[in-house]
Amino acid sequence: MYPIFCTHYPATLINFAMFTKNFNLILMKKAIDKQYEFKYQGDSHYIDINTLLSSQFHFSVIVQEVKAQLYPNVDLKIKIKSFEKGSFDVNQVIEITAQTGLFALENIQYIPAIFSVIADYIGIKKFLKNKKADKVVEKGDKVEIYINVGGNNNSLTFDKDAFKIYQGNKIINEALKQDIKVLELDEEIKGIQLTEKKSQKVVLSVPREEFYELDFDNPYLVDENEEDEKIKSVNVGIFKWETIPKRNSKWSLIYDNRIINQVAIRDEEFLKTIVDEKLRFGAGDCLAVDLLVKLKKDEYSGMFLEDKFEVIKVHKIIWRGEQTSLF
Repeated sequence: MYPIFCTHYPATLINFAMFTKNFNLILMKKAIDKQYEFKYQGDSHYIDINTLLSSQFHFSVIVQEVKAQLYPNVDLKIKIKSFEKGSFDVNQVIEITAQTGLFALENIQYIPAIFSVIADYIGIKKFLKNKKADKVVEKGDKVEIYINVGGNNNSLTFDKDAFKIYQGNKIINEALKQDIKVLELDEEIKGIQLTEKKSQKVVLSVPREEFYELDFDNPYLVDENEEDEKIKSVNVGIFKWETIPKRNSKWSLIYDNRIINQVAIRDEEFLKTIVDEKLRFGAGDCLAVDLLVKLKKDEYSGMFLEDKFEVIKVHKIIWRGEQTSLF
């Protein structure tokens, strides 16, 4: 059990649980007492320390940035307490204070508001993916976001502040991308979930199958002069693959004489074929694919360099014994 605590007046408790391992976080504020449970879901009784520390670091960045956007005059400090004798508990202290006279601290539920905006921010990113909204309608403190998908004009309603942050905050965008990258690399993590303890209301839930939806570039923050992309028809070697691939599976491939990691396979028909036909790959097998190569401008040289990769379409499996030349 790894409790992460935060103190200062009557507190908000957040319980971080990794399977049977609990990470308790107490967020202190005046006259408010709520408890949350954050779970790293999975089958193992252990969590990789790099996953835990890196994930929590990026999560704290997100919390700090949302706080700065919503309540700039509130101080939020995150501290780590020393281990107690005979215990492996990790105690994390978060203190929240406001300047006297600015507003009544007890009248604003800072922590619920911060987590509500974070949940809506993630909801917006999952909904829009790599697209901008086709239409946005303001309704009080909410916005209704419309997007045309498959000929249908779909819409969802989110917090106005969450959408404003989504459109303009690069720090949160990058922190969330890095957090998801860490979680994706740890195959034991099956999802994350944030629950309000008293009501058992799920505030945030992202199963592993939806991690990919948070890995898309945010089009509101992309400078068209800084990025570009192209599609190449190439043969790629299979270096590491998923035996039971799920939607938008991430593989390691050999491209242009180097290994490229975290390559999303967008061809769902190909992934279904692997499962249906129980295909197995070995050293030397490769794929004839349409490879989306995302380019990013290097700030020093001014050149566009290959940055990210996605397999859009798999045309053919080239087994090792069929090859005359891999590339």
